[in-house]
Amino acid sequence: MCRNFCHNSISWTDQAANYIKQLGERIGELKRRKRLLALRTADETNNGCKNSVIGLKLPILKFTDLGCSFEVVLISGHKKKFMLYQVISILEDGGAEVVTVSLSNIGDNVFLTLHAQVRVCRVGMDTSGIFQRLQALIS
Repeated sequence: MCRNFCHNSISWTDQAANYIKQLGERIGELKRRKRLLALRTADETNNGCKNSVIGLKLPILKFTDLGCSFEVVLISGHKKKFMLYQVISILEDGGAEVVTVSLSNIGDNVFLTLHAQVRVCRVGMDTSGIFQRLQALIS
């Protein structure tokens, strides 16, 4: 009985090692794709597409309501700039607490992703009001 258990645990170890190796390869591939996308976006910016990202009209606002949390993605071009503190103020005034922020500059474009959660989940919050205030900020 120990022999079967020991044999099975070795195969599980090998499977785990193979899986970790596959995950490492996947991470490498995703990093490579990310670099290519960043280069393509920078290339398009340098080739006169300064007011769009891969054919999209800037600025872009994407607001995803996830119940007691939400995600805000803002992409801005060189014509309309906004300050990070302005976005955070709008979210906090609306009853949210910002959990994470990611900010990237590629060429003249600013990519901002925020994850926030509702301060009191039972009470909720007016996400449509926050969305409207963010739209007013970037337009």
